[in-house]
Amino acid sequence: MNLILSVLEKSSGPAVANSNVAAPSFNPFDSTTELWDDYWSRFSTFVKAHAISEKRVAQVFLTNQTTTTYKLLSNLAGQSSPAKDVNDLTMNEIEGFLKDQFDPKRFIIRERFRFWSNMQRKPGETVQELAARIRHDAATCDSTSIKDPLDEALRTRFICSISNEAVLKAMFNFKSDELTFSRAIEVAMQTRRKLPRKPSMGQAVLCVSCADPRSSLQNPHRMRSPKKLPDVIAV
Repeated sequence: MNLILSVLEKSSGPAVANSNVAAPSFNPFDSTTELWDDYWSRFSTFVKAHAISEKRVAQVFLTNQTTTTYKLLSNLAGQSSPAKDVNDLTMNEIEGFLKDQFDPKRFIIRERFRFWSNMQRKPGETVQELAARIRHDAATCDSTSIKDPLDEALRTRFICSISNEAVLKAMFNFKSDELTFSRAIEVAMQTRRKLPRKPSMGQAVLCVSCADPRSSLQNPHRMRSPKKLPDVIAV
């Protein structure tokens, strides 16, 4: 009898273990801290290290993502032709969707804005730590692709001087090679025209530079003037 029980335990052991295999854990993708290409490279290494079968890769990936990324993929799958359920996507399809959505070239303007806007040294930060942080932040700016340094400098200075969130978002929707300095000015003016001209009670007026002496904040008579507001106030 003992011999039979021993044989049964040995034969049932692996089956129980296989049925309870949990999906390996991996950090979810965060577009604010990492480029998609870098994340995909790390995930590919993770898949090989854990010997995850090709059939399970997509499910393991989806299981480890945030609800935001999962919902994005679900919407993209539903909009594809023919429409698909997110759980039926292959890993190649998932990689293609996210590569298109998070193409680094689509965020260069935003990354350069962050790079040049963050000029303050953190409390207690050593020189070495400061240098390392600057190198890290510069990695997503793609500075080597700049073809016209002067236009780039003018555009960056202009964008970094804008405090209107709506205008900034409009700028960030452009790829770097699509937004010249002159085009940035046009986008700022076009966006301003779509905004309410009179601020509500207690709401601050958003402008390019709050120190501008022509600002309606510093010259309240401008608010009552029937004349057109200066363009510089528009953004």
